[in-house]
Amino acid sequence: MLLKVGWVVFGLVLGVVLTLSLSSEKKAEIVYKDRVLDPKDCTKGEYIDEYCSVPVIAKGQYTMLEIALEGYLAEKKRVGHLNTASIYFRDLVDGPTLGINEYESYLPASLFKLPVLITFYSLAENDPSILDKKLKVVVEDDIESLYKKQFYPPSIFLKKDEEYTISYLLERLIVDSDNLALRLLSKELQTIPSENDFVGEVYKELGLFPDFKSQEQMLSTKRYAAIFRTLYFSSYLSPEYSNKALKLLSRTNFAQGLKAGLPEGIAISHKFGERGYIQDGDKEKQLHDCGIIYYPDNPYILCVMTRGEKYEELQKVIADISRMFYEEVDSRKINPN
Repeated sequence: MLLKVGWVVFGLVLGVVLTLSLSSEKKAEIVYKDRVLDPKDCTKGEYIDEYCSVPVIAKGQYTMLEIALEGYLAEKKRVGHLNTASIYFRDLVDGPTLGINEYESYLPASLFKLPVLITFYSLAENDPSILDKKLKVVVEDDIESLYKKQFYPPSIFLKKDEEYTISYLLERLIVDSDNLALRLLSKELQTIPSENDFVGEVYKELGLFPDFKSQEQMLSTKRYAAIFRTLYFSSYLSPEYSNKALKLLSRTNFAQGLKAGLPEGIAISHKFGERGYIQDGDKEKQLHDCGIIYYPDNPYILCVMTRGEKYEELQKVIADISRMFYEEVDSRKINPN
């Protein structure tokens, strides 16, 4: 029941988010690092508006990079380090997109936790006190054994019978991808009254998953990347809560994927997900990492989803792809002189 309700919430939030992304032409006020930025200001090196008149990088297509990426992925498959990978890139400053296998479906795993955060922040916009509500950790299982199921375990473990605010649990949910925090928050969402029964229809109409009733839902890089675009433009949550979400995402405790491919000092707001399961008699892992990379004055979205047999190899693939994109974007920098 928990899982089903959790996916219902995921469908509602993702459905509304994607709809607003595609239909809204008016961009929300930009708030970043606790201040409002001038939409015409292209000089701050922190956050950029897509309507800035002076580009900082050349905006041509990424044809050569696409060829290089396809060659790289083919080689990784040949040597057995990768089964499948999908990539979706979007320049957030009125630039092009690039997709490789971007419609392939994957198990979202912990990527699901971001819509849960968005759900609570949406509720908090109407009633901020909800974030101060305390939830008690009540579990029958040994907590340490629960955390050991994660290949990338949290840095901090929640304690049995302790009480934590929803705000703190959301922090653990995003920063440490805490599965126990997800369990507590999902259970809390079940207690919130709802008069409408339209969530399943939103799923079906958007075509997000082939089987809404299945316990193993699927998602593509392109679909998931849309969530980050709505946070960037504050087109679902208010600027205050969009900014709050991006700040939490910038603290994500996962440096082995997208972040590993970036130079030191480049900020990234991202969410990763891991999943191991048995398919066709073979053990297969999935590792994903998606987010906004804040290239100076020209941030971009990059979402990479992978399948393979070893997390160590998959994280290296994600890091390499991140590095290739960053180097390509950086090579397009326009000299103002």
